[in-house]
Amino acid sequence: MKMSFFAYIKKFSLNTINAIECKRNVHTSPKFFDIADGGAGTHKPTPFQQKILVWTKTYASESDIPKRVTVTQMRNAMDRFRGTVLIGMLGATFVSAAIVSFYGRRERDAWRRANLRED
Repeated sequence: MKMSFFAYIKKFSLNTINAIECKRNVHTSPKFFDIADGGAGTHKPTPFQQKILVWTKTYASESDIPKRVTVTQMRNAMDRFRGTVLIGMLGATFVSAAIVSFYGRRERDAWRRANLRED
């Protein structure tokens, strides 16, 4: 049976998504399930992810973080961290734009004054 183009694309995209999910540090075998999270898989956080869990106040300190956290906890912490970084970069962009605008106007006015004196 010949597959249609759209069925092939759908199958290819689902296989790609499954392959990407398998490459992550997410374990789905039964020994890594957490009963508290409704049987969801767990994740072993990297040192940077442990810092993110502390920065987002999911855990009080790095020593309080268990060896494996639920995927939901990790995803929520990463989303909060991403939002915080986004707001910080947005603020830095506005501040730098204001500084560039201020110095640009000052230079433009100095250039105009210099040109008026020459005339």
